Amino acid sequence: MGLFRLVLALLVACSHLPQTGGSIWWTKSGAVFAVKAFFILSGFYMALVLDARYRDKPVRHFYASRALRLLPAYWFVSAATLVAVLVLTGRSVTFYHLLDPVMAWSYVTPLAMPASVLAYLAVSLTTLVGADSWLWLGFNTTTGAWSVAPAYADGATSALALSFVPQAWTLGVEILFYLLVPFLFLRRMWVLLLVVVASLAFRGVLASYGFAGEPWSRALLPSELVYFVGGIIAYRGYLTLQTRRVPAAVSWAALFVMLALELSVSPYVLIHSHTLFISTVPYLLLVMLIPFSFAATRGFRFDAFLGNLAYPVYLVHLLTFGIVDKTALKAAFVALFGSGWGWLMANLALVLLAAWIVELVAVRPVDRLRIRFGARGRQLVAGQALAPVGA
Repeated sequence: MGLFRLVLALLVACSHLPQTGGSIWWTKSGAVFAVKAFFILSGFYMALVLDARYRDKPVRHFYASRALRLLPAYWFVSAATLVAVLVLTGRSVTFYHLLDPVMAWSYVTPLAMPASVLAYLAVSLTTLVGADSWLWLGFNTTTGAWSVAPAYADGATSALALSFVPQAWTLGVEILFYLLVPFLFLRRMWVLLLVVVASLAFRGVLASYGFAGEPWSRALLPSELVYFVGGIIAYRGYLTLQTRRVPAAVSWAALFVMLALELSVSPYVLIHSHTLFISTVPYLLLVMLIPFSFAATRGFRFDAFLGNLAYPVYLVHLLTFGIVDKTALKAAFVALFGSGWGWLMANLALVLLAAWIVELVAVRPVDRLRIRFGARGRQLVAGQALAPVGA
């Protein structure tokens, strides 16, 4: 399922790139689906790796492996973004419309901040613990007074604006799930279904108090548990599938349906907006199709290679778009390709190149250390190092 994961990450990237023409139709509105689909995949893969490799190991080994998977690449891209911003724009010019941390920091007065705000920023921006709150928790840039979305106080900002990889807020949700999953994946099916019901009930209660839609439907783990647990249920389906003879054609058909699904969400949303149908049916289909798709693709090295690029793509795409925007590349791309499909593909090609650099420099060297904590060599099995993403 590496290709499926990579396309999801590219859909997130597409949603953050200004476009015109037909490319918008197929890519612009798929980011929300991509994030939630990744949550389902995360539930599936974490159940898989825990079942296969961590049953006889301390849970701290699992936590260490996941931290080493997420943080070094995040730190590398954060440092690269800082350098790029300082070299290309400094504080006086916006680097990119979704990425301008140096300018945002220039409005903050750290010496006047209470210790609680400084600790929150230090922990969430360096470890991503609490990064899920970047979407809804704010503080005054001078006094540090807290406030919550959407009623932010005057002069408020958030860690989202201060982060050098703001899309990493989804990793905060992932990390909370990682803390829970060792204690969830072995539970009986009725317990998992109860968690699903509780997650949906939590969403309903929030909506009844006026906390409907974003960020509450995206950045709170209790709201998103329904997707993660859906992935664990999909893994149970995969185990059942292993005991039966399923024609290879069926498994490959499931993969093609998944690929068609992820490319059809954006056109549907542009026509119908976010209806109940698009908010439920695609995810139910994924839970049913993932076991077959994984059975078809596991062990394919090229598919694993594609999947391993998904996380770097997710981290580095805003930095890449900012570099294009602030160099001669923008004028060259527009002159050569216009602002439609050619423009999109040229930018995505650079994103893939940048992701490959991140993979070589910040991911593969650390993977050698992760093996000590139970992780499996990425060259051996497709899809064992899931890239968690979001928009």
